[in-house]
Amino acid sequence: EPALARIFYGFTHINDTLQPDKPHQEEMVLYLGQRASLYVTYAGERANQQARKQLEDPGFDGNLVITGSGRITPAAYYAIPSARHLQQVYNLMGERSLLDEDYPVIDWQLSEETREIGGYAAQKAIGHFGGRDYTAWFTTELPFQAGPWKLLGLPGLVLEATDSRAEVVFR
Repeated sequence: EPALARIFYGFTHINDTLQPDKPHQEEMVLYLGQRASLYVTYAGERANQQARKQLEDPGFDGNLVITGSGRITPAAYYAIPSARHLQQVYNLMGERSLLDEDYPVIDWQLSEETREIGGYAAQKAIGHFGGRDYTAWFTTELPFQAGPWKLLGLPGLVLEATDSRAEVVFR
């Protein structure tokens, strides 16, 4: 299904609580279609952009220099909310594989609290998933029901989400 829009998230994950000053940080993208979404790292696209820019430079000497953060999130997630369908997409040794996963069931508690994010009115929701309590901010001003990673099931598009300890952040 063609992507109609995309939303970029700055993803931060403190995966070693003994070293909270060294979080994993990465740019992620959520491609949004009419009925489905794909959440994936943006590192590959950034590398392609760097390469194209160098190749188009009249002074290009034949040596490509690609820079990046080093570590990237290997898994991507393809979701079809109306069918309650979720697949994890793996790239392993140049081969793409799909693994069906249970669609996340999050008992979101909607709050009356709102704020503006990126020019959109966003509403607060709180839910528990994967051993963490998340606060998500979503908007119904865009025609999508999706979110980053597995933070699905809200009546709009998740613009930001953070766990209660700020160890996992999508902004």
